[in-house]
Amino acid sequence: MLPGEEDNIVIITHYINPHCFWYKSETAYIPHHEQRQFLEEFNEYCNRVFGYGREQSERAWYNQIERPKVGDLVAQHNKELHRWIRCEVEDILVDLSGVVWYQLWAMDEGLPIKSVKEDIRPLPEAYTSHSGHAKRGGLKNILPTETRYDYLQGKNVLKTRATWCQGIVTTLQTILEDALSVCMVAHSNFLLKKEVVHFGEMFIKTHNNKSFNIVDLLSHACSDQFIITSDEEFFKAVFSGKTLNMVRYKNNEGIDNASSSKIRFLKESTVEKHDYSMRNTHNVRDESSVQDKIGDWFSRNMKAIAEDQKITDEGKKMSPLINATVELTPENNLPLVQHAVTQKMEEKNKSIDAPNDLHPSSSVQGE
Repeated sequence: MLPGEEDNIVIITHYINPHCFWYKSETAYIPHHEQRQFLEEFNEYCNRVFGYGREQSERAWYNQIERPKVGDLVAQHNKELHRWIRCEVEDILVDLSGVVWYQLWAMDEGLPIKSVKEDIRPLPEAYTSHSGHAKRGGLKNILPTETRYDYLQGKNVLKTRATWCQGIVTTLQTILEDALSVCMVAHSNFLLKKEVVHFGEMFIKTHNNKSFNIVDLLSHACSDQFIITSDEEFFKAVFSGKTLNMVRYKNNEGIDNASSSKIRFLKESTVEKHDYSMRNTHNVRDESSVQDKIGDWFSRNMKAIAEDQKITDEGKKMSPLINATVELTPENNLPLVQHAVTQKMEEKNKSIDAPNDLHPSSSVQGE
């Protein structure tokens, strides 16, 4: 990292394309940080006011509130984070089974979340004026391109386009996910639809402790899918394109990217490092994933037990077998084969010779 970059270490909370992603400072997850304390206070306040977990209070609030509208600020009780979070309603959808889903934007976590009405309450007035903790960012001075054949020049040339190719989108996402740390240095801020976009440079540190500029890495991986421009050309083109006008709960291809069952992109290692826990002392975990692992482990063990029992039952149905145990005599240190015969053969008081392939030279004794 360059001098001073350590102060700009961030966590990418949500990513759509190189011009559209959200991030938070890594220090925001440390206990006693101002933002962390704000989230704890908000959670405690909502628990007192809404009484989540008490059936009568839940029913009273559920019957009292009207259906939230797009643009409303609400409080959602998130089952993965085990706490209340501040959200903005982005969209309202109804699935084929008739269930109404609310597409929410978690203002402080920087995540799209899908929720049902039962988990939503009106945002307390005291917390409506605080701006969200997650910042929106974009890489500066790069524009999306594609290769086209120029008949006048008689060769392939790069032409700018309005959207990003999926190749560079996926490449950058892979780089960010594999990076040991990410540094975002903002240079310019612009207001876009009531949201401030921070354009700047991004650096990463790999697991072998080497630092790279993101644009340099992209130049080696997919140089034919973007060009580097000047500040004037960049800001003239970026606001006229479509790379910024993205729906937050959809990916670069316009497919629903929100989740109702897991929190994405918050790295597990980072969560463990800062003990990102709240009130219930639970770490931020994918609870459903843990339950699935437990279920798979239980199923494998039950299957193994059933197979062992099947083998045992089949063995009992077979003809009586001779159980042999081998002992070493102190005289000649040779194995002595002793036979255990079945109850039916014992009643007849008959001796059974040991199989020849066990030990041809050993003396055989019968009971």
